[in-house]
Amino acid sequence: MAEHCDVLLVHGAFQGSFVWKFLKSKLESFGHSVWAPDLCGNSLSEHINQISELVLKENRSFIVIGHSYGGLVVTGVAKRTAYLNIRALVYLDAPIPVSAVGDSQSLIDILGPEAAEAFNKRTKDQFVDPFPSESFGLDTRVHSEIISLHSRQSIECFYEPGPSWNYSTDPLPFPVFYIQCSPNEFNCKQLSKAKAMNFNLLFIHESGHCPMITHVDELFNLLANSVLF
Repeated sequence: MAEHCDVLLVHGAFQGSFVWKFLKSKLESFGHSVWAPDLCGNSLSEHINQISELVLKENRSFIVIGHSYGGLVVTGVAKRTAYLNIRALVYLDAPIPVSAVGDSQSLIDILGPEAAEAFNKRTKDQFVDPFPSESFGLDTRVHSEIISLHSRQSIECFYEPGPSWNYSTDPLPFPVFYIQCSPNEFNCKQLSKAKAMNFNLLFIHESGHCPMITHVDELFNLLANSVLF
């Protein structure tokens, strides 16, 4: 593990910087500098612009980690910044927007029609209610405080297409990692994409969808041994 890294943590849907509290503290205790902003705005493009501006303004060599929906954001950031100031990119149990021609993709495009129906059922006044805590791998008896901080999110975030990788032509100017948590239909499909793109593959199979909350030590050790260089 490197003595010092600049780490940028991008949270997923319905969540905020609060999900990174424990991992951020652990990283900082080992001498790393950590940014964990709350995503602001009601669209994917706003989130991509926000994080891109941070990356360019700080002018550091970031290890960028995107969890869940944050995978769409960090892909857009990599493209928007023309790969500048990114030392490594990490998809943490996240969707990977990729196609044979690099066409724009939304979260709903990646998840498919069943997910679209589930999101639509939870939508009122153009905002989606958070999914049950079990969907995040959280236990109401243990993580009640964190669960209470989850909030509604604009449906536009999930339907707006964003930048994607191209299987055949996109260079990988920095190491890219995919971390798979407990295997399921969704993340196994993403893992197949990651293999096709020659990403580095890492695993925390004992964890649910939010290892930065439920398996902090395991996630930190994985990052320390494989990503923080």
